[in-house]
Amino acid sequence: MAKKISNRTHNASGLKMSGKKNRPPAGYFDAQEIQDEIFRKMPADRKIKLASELTMFCLKLNHLNGNYKSGKTSS
Repeated sequence: MAKKISNRTHNASGLKMSGKKNRPPAGYFDAQEIQDEIFRKMPADRKIKLASELTMFCLKLNHLNGNYKSGKTSS
């Protein structure tokens, strides 16, 4: 279950908040909260497709990184 903003103990920069003066303004959302909201509203089939695309992207990056470290070139 997602926490409400008023229950947060850390601000967007990861620093611990204490007292009213350090609370984010009303209606304030950090990037993670916005991303979570978008993902919550996304249909399941789109989430699966996105996960598949991200997996393929990561595998390609890993392959390229391995070739870079070993000095190999891909054609």
